[in-house]
Formats: sequence, C-alpha cells, structure tokens
Amino acid sequence: MKAPQLDTKCLQRFEKLLPLFVFLFSLAIRLFFDLNKSDQRLCSFGDGYFFLKTGQELAKALVGCASFSDFLIKLTVHTSEVAGGVATFGSGALGDRLLLDGPVYTSFLALVHILSGIVTTTDYANNSRIFSVANSIIDAFSCVLVFLCGRMAFGRKAGLIAALLLSIYPASVLNTRLCYGELFTYFLFLLWSTLALGLNDCLERAKPVLGTVYATVLGAVSVLILLAKSLFAPLPVIGLLVLFTRKETVSKPKFLGVNAAAIITGAVIVMAPWLWFTHEVTGKFTPWVNRAPGYNLFVGNQLYTDGWRTWPAQDGIPNEAGVALKSLGHNFSEDPLQFSALQLRKVSRLWGGVWNDFQHRFFGIGWQVQNVFHDMILAFAVLGFIVSLKASEAVRRSSIVFAAFAAFHSLYAGFEPVARYAISAMPFACLLAANGLAGLTNPLRDRRFYVLLIFSIVFFTALDRHFSFIPQLFAVLPTDMWTAAALLDGAIWIALWMVLAFFLVQLIDAPTRFQRGLVWTSAITLSTVSIANLVYDPARAEWSAELKRSGEGVSADIILPSDLKNPPPLAYLLVDMQTVIAAPQVTVTVNEKILGAPLPVLQLMKNRSDASEIFALQGQAMMVDPRSYRSWWAFPVPITYLSPSSPNKISILAKVRDGIAFSPVKIFGTYPTTEEEMESVREHAGVPQGVRSICMPSINKFSWVKGFVTIDRRDPRPYEDLKVRGLVRNCELHTRRGVMTADLSERAGRQFGSYRVRLYMPPNKTPEFDLNKWSAQSENLFVKDEEMVISGGDPSTMSLTAAPIALPPSPTSSAFYSLDCELQRVKQKNIGAITVALTAVDERGAELKYSSPWAPTSLTLDSKGWQKFSFTDRVPETFKNAHDIKASIMLSPFAADRLFLHKKNALRDCLKVRNVNLSFYSQYAPPLFPIDEAYLY
Repeated sequence: MKAPQLDTKCLQRFEKLLPLFVFLFSLAIRLFFDLNKSDQRLCSFGDGYFFLKTGQELAKALVGCASFSDFLIKLTVHTSEVAGGVATFGSGALGDRLLLDGPVYTSFLALVHILSGIVTTTDYANNSRIFSVANSIIDAFSCVLVFLCGRMAFGRKAGLIAALLLSIYPASVLNTRLCYGELFTYFLFLLWSTLALGLNDCLERAKPVLGTVYATVLGAVSVLILLAKSLFAPLPVIGLLVLFTRKETVSKPKFLGVNAAAIITGAVIVMAPWLWFTHEVTGKFTPWVNRAPGYNLFVGNQLYTDGWRTWPAQDGIPNEAGVALKSLGHNFSEDPLQFSALQLRKVSRLWGGVWNDFQHRFFGIGWQVQNVFHDMILAFAVLGFIVSLKASEAVRRSSIVFAAFAAFHSLYAGFEPVARYAISAMPFACLLAANGLAGLTNPLRDRRFYVLLIFSIVFFTALDRHFSFIPQLFAVLPTDMWTAAALLDGAIWIALWMVLAFFLVQLIDAPTRFQRGLVWTSAITLSTVSIANLVYDPARAEWSAELKRSGEGVSADIILPSDLKNPPPLAYLLVDMQTVIAAPQVTVTVNEKILGAPLPVLQLMKNRSDASEIFALQGQAMMVDPRSYRSWWAFPVPITYLSPSSPNKISILAKVRDGIAFSPVKIFGTYPTTEEEMESVREHAGVPQGVRSICMPSINKFSWVKGFVTIDRRDPRPYEDLKVRGLVRNCELHTRRGVMTADLSERAGRQFGSYRVRLYMPPNKTPEFDLNKWSAQSENLFVKDEEMVISGGDPSTMSLTAAPIALPPSPTSSAFYSLDCELQRVKQKNIGAITVALTAVDERGAELKYSSPWAPTSLTLDSKGWQKFSFTDRVPETFKNAHDIKASIMLSPFAADRLFLHKKNALRDCLKVRNVNLSFYSQYAPPLFPIDEAYLY
C-alpha cells in the first residue's frame, strides 16, 4: 500500500493563507475580550488622554480647514511657553501637543476620529470601543508581521510559535483599550524588521526593483520610528549594519548604493514636513520628538524618593535635560553605591512584570500568573538567542537584530521606568523565544524541558511576589543577626539564579564554551540586579501580621518622651494597615479607651485632591475600594487618653461578627536592622530623649507609579527617613493559642521587632475644634435593618432612603458623617457605587452638592456571604454656614461602565443590603496639614 501523497499546490495555498489565519485568530481574541469580557472604558486614561486630544485636534484641523494654507496655520498654533517643555504638558494647542506627543500615533488617532465621525466628541468613554477596535486591528497586523519575521528569520514553525505567543500575550490584548502609543510603536518596529528581512531576501534572489521599493519604504518607516519614540533613533541604523555588512552584500556595491539612496529618499520624504513644522513652531529644525525627557530623567533618579515620581511633586524639576543630567551627577557624588544600585533596581522595574496597570484578569488568569508568563517568555528568549549562535549566519544576524532591539529598551532604566515602556520589546522576545522552542527536539518527551519549566514557574512566582527567606532564616538564627540573615537571603537568590542557568545550559544540545559563558554571564548580571534589590530595597526589613478571626489582634506600647510640651487637644494614632474592602474592621483602644472610625491619613489632610482623584480613578479601573491600597490609617485620639509619664498601651483587635464575612486586616511591622533599633525594642530599654531616624513609608507622599505600574506594586508610598521621638516596644500578637511575643505574626518563619504604629501630635492650628464635644460614638441619623434587594432593572430600588435625611445645620470643619451597611452579592462579584450624596443651601440661597471622591465607584465582593461595609468622610467646608443639609444614600448593583458595555447583563444584576446606618459626628477631627515629623512619636 502506497503512503498518502501530499498535494503540493494545496500546501502552497495553505502557506499563503497562514498570515490571514494569524490575523483572524489574533483579532478574534482581542475583539472577543474587548467587546465581551471587558467591563472598562479606559481609552483616555493617563497619557492616553493627551494622545487622543492631539489626534482629535489634528482631525478638527483637517476637517475644518478651508484650504491647505489654513490647515498649516491651524497646525502651528502654540502657546508662548517653551515649546515642547514641561511647562506645556497641559497645553491644548495643537502645535504644543504635536511637539510633545509626536505626529505618528496621533495621526493614526486623527484618522480614526475622521473615519468614525467622532471628530467633535467630548466623551471618549462612550466611544471607547471605536478606539479599542482600531487598536486591535493594528495589533492583529503586528501578530502577522511577527509571523512573517519569524518565518523569514527562523522558519515557519518558529514564526507560528512567535505569532501565537504575541496573540495571547496578556499585555497586548488588555491594552488595546488604552490609547497609549506603545502598541503602535512595536507595529512600526515589526514593519521595519519585515521590510529589512525582505530587502535581504531581494539581495539573495537578485530582485533589484522590488528591493528598491522595500528600501524606500524602509527609510520612511525608520523616520516614523524616530518620530514615534526618539530614544530608538539608533536602532534602524544598528539593524541595517548587522544585516547588510557581510561579504555577500559588500561584494555588490551597486545594489548597496541604489538601496542606500532609496532608504535616504524615503527618510527625507517623511522627515521634511516634520522639520518644517518644528522650525515654524520653535524656530529650530528638530529631527526628533522632545517629550520633555528632562522630567523623567530627573524624577527617576532622585535618591530621596528612591527614583519614584511622587505627589506632591518633587521640587526643582527642570525644563531642560541638561539640568537634569547635572542633578544626576550630584546624586551620584552624594552616594555612588546607592545611586548605582538604584540604576540596577530600575532594570527590574522595567522588565520584571507584565504591563497591566489595573491588575485585570485575562480570561480568568490573574495578573500574578500573567507576570510569570511574561518572565517565561524572557527566559526562553535568552535560550533562543543563545541557540541561534550555532545556526547559519542569516539566522545569527537576524537574532542579533531582534536581541538588540529588545535589549535597547533597557536604556529606559536610566529614566523613570515602568512596565509599559518594555512592551515594544516583547514581540522580539517572542521571536527569540519561538526560535528557542522551535529548536527543541521533542520537548514534550524531554525531561530536561519539564524540569526547566517547573523550576522556572516556581522561581519566577517567588521572585514576582518579592518572597524573602529572612523570616525562615530567623527561625534558626538569633534575633541580633540581621546582617547574617540578609546575606544568607542574598546568597540563596544567587544560588537560584545559578540553578536556572544550569537548567538552561542542559537544554542546549552540545553547547559551545561561548554559549555556556553567555548563559552564566546573564545569570551573574541578573543576580547582581537581585542583590541590588535585596540590599537597597527599603521594604526588605518589613513583615506583616494578618488578623483573620475573632480574638486575633496586636498590641504595643508607645512611650512618649518626658519633655513633651504643649500637646494639642487631639492627637492621631497612625497605623500602617491594609484591608481589601472598606475600612479595616478592627476595635482599637488606647489605654483601654475605645477610639472611633479610622480614615486614611491623606483623606484627613487639607487640600489633597491629588490623592482622592488618582486613587478614585485607579479604584474605578481596578473595581476596588480606593481605600484598599496600603496606607497610614489615622485614629483621632483625645489628648486626655494619653499618658506622657507611662507607656501608652495600643490594642488592635479584629472586629468579627457571626454570619458576616471578615475581610482580613494586615498590620505591618519591621525588623530591627541596627544595634540602636535592637536596643529600642528591648523590654527594659531607656526612653531616648533625642531624635531617631527611621526608614518607613511616607506619610505625606504617594506614588502612583510605585503602587501600580511596575513589578513593585506592594505599596503606593515611597520610603523616607523620618525623624521621630519616643519609641514603640512590648509588641504582642494575640491569637487563639494565647499571647506571643517572640514571633509577632502567624506567617511562616519568625517575625519580630515592632509593629508600625505611631502617635502624631500636630501643632495646634485648629482653634475651632472643641475637645469637650468630641466623641468616639456617632449620632444615628438613619437606620434601616431590613434586607433589601437592589435590582439593576429597577432604579427605584437603588435609593436606600425614601426621603432625604436631614443633617444638623452649620457643621464645623471637624464634622463627619459615616455610613455602615452589610452587602451580599447575588451573582456577579463586582458591584457599583455606594454614594452618600449631600445637598444644602448656602447663605446666598444657592444649592450646594457634594459626593465624596473617596467613596468607591465599584467594589469586588469576593465572599458569597454578607460583608461589612463602612465609609466615613468629612462634611465639606463649603457647607460650614449652610442650612437645610440633606443626605441621600444610593447603591448600584453595577458599575457605570458595565451598564454602557453590557447593558442587558447590567439590568439583570442584583445585590442585597441590610443594616444600613447613617450617623454623624459633630466634632471628630479637624483638617490636617501635612505631617510635620517633629511631632511624630
């Protein structure tokens, strides 16, 4: 019997259709996720807003111009500020915006505006799907280009694997909803790579006419890359040198000359209009886009903020990159080791995690697993590059180009790196990883492959979660051996990197000495980055105790200095705490006197709309309570509760009720890392009268970048060296088994030292506060115990009050209201906003309205049972002399974006609520000014 014959023509037709299949597969994944799975309309978030606005203004200029000369006039409108500088960041003038945002991606968005007929829209959210579809189409073409690059460089199998990796790479799918320029940038990179490999093919097959066409377009795309991301200006030159400086091309000078001229011609055609534009706006010919690099260069290299951009912003941010470079020199001379370590640590901030600013799930896969998948691609990319070094010269040169394009992104580490900046390298990582995987012989039957796979998953999971061996080491080491524990922790991580390198070498068939050396060099480099993170990470010495059950709690003594003078009427207990939903459900006492409801310290502060707006936007995007991020929680404490002459006993106990799901509360602590800190926590230590410097999370500042857009993500607060007086000691952990003093957490290993609790006694700048009227108990204004069902299809059920609730007139700036209730989900985990809407009439008879920006616009209820929710906020100062103050309580079973994107499902959503209680504090806490560390104990 003859073996079946394959139809060659059929195979050829299938080969030609492969790019179409890749495009449809990639587009289907993106559209299905965006149109069916996504509950967010986020296209204008962050820098995306500026790109959209620039695109819209460009579209208006194109559509609304009477003639070409009129269009040129509109194009060059700009402000009188330094064009392209920090001062023009918020400018809406088209000339300013094009200088900052560039003409490439904004032109694409202008085209989308024109084709979709939304040139004059003022609501990007309602048109988010238009931009999502447009970005998805471009990204699907990118997947096709990855396939073509992989096929030309490594073969069809590698091309298909690379296209599959990019098609399912979470960041590429999730971020088509956001109108940033990174996805379009890697589309240009892949287009350039496809054209360059095609030009190389024309050289080998002697197709001069087609080669000239490729070369002309290649020159144009090279300039588009320059104008999209000017940092990448050298890459096209590097790529051309690597691909075409070999014997076969050098021996054909005529071919090189013609195509070099074609490349220059294509580049000039694109560059000439930009040079004209920059000269008209700035008076200078500028062949790049100046997106104020001095800003990111400055904020990303300040040692006192650990390289994080903070709010409030740092002082002295320069407009010129030259000034920023001088500040780098000053920082380096101040502490060369710390500055060098910061540069290494920023490498992990750039490469260490997937771009997923809002921690969204990808077809049910959490962001931590997405991080591991991202790391695995990078690991196999290293394998693919090293394997290619033994292949043919063409494969080797293609691999070098791809590796250079990816590695060049590490220059971002010199600025303020975020995970978003690395995504334009990931298609090339996918290509190299695909080459490594395609080169394996029967990997599914190779035990070495499974060993590497399993070890890598475990290793990267631990690495991404910032796992520390220090608690386990202290289970056997004495408590005064912090340095030894830290060194052993570092040694273990170095050993793990070496084990990973060993498994990689084992997977390479007959590796050469150079290949082995490259693997070990990579492992040593990455170990150095890990050591820099371990040694200089301010959070390395911290741990947490988690309260989960009834009877669990922590306690500590705060000892005030004996020379305390003129204390204010109201102090604040500050606790570094975190919980998932609402305020921490804890009972806190000071010297056995119960305190009232806690609030994030930034919420208590005066004029901190920056915090409320940023956390509210982040909470809406993540569908979590904006108070669920790590922060300092403040409990008002009357000065009469405190004792300056004896230890002040602080007790924090879990407030657990039967039948109510309890959201665990984390309370953070720190190991003593110096002899002075060790001495301060000993039971019979003396009370220091002077000032001590303690490294702990900032109380006044926060960093959105630190909290959400890098691999760090543990805490949105940068660490600071704060000067404090007094001390915290005699810390205890209360569990069902009893009181523990040697180990202050039930987590694995041993945690000791002190809980992060402090007393703050602000200068008395609030004379209107009356301590005699203060009470930890609020006055009930509205109580409704019965269970209610909130239906998405019946708006009348969303109002929890039949009539507005009256509040006392003329409240002081220390007046607060508090809402408590119990929630239970019916089907979906995510619910909508819980709002207390206040209205009033001012002295002139005008109506006042207020809804707290700290109130959650959406929540995630993880438990199927009843969950406690509480929210407390200040009555706004604009209501100070108002009358007829009324409150209405609204509760929605769906977020606003869900109603727009999935209306039928939203109308079927339901939610249960009971035990609703709105209460009022006439005197609770005056507005706080920024925390002055001179009054911190």
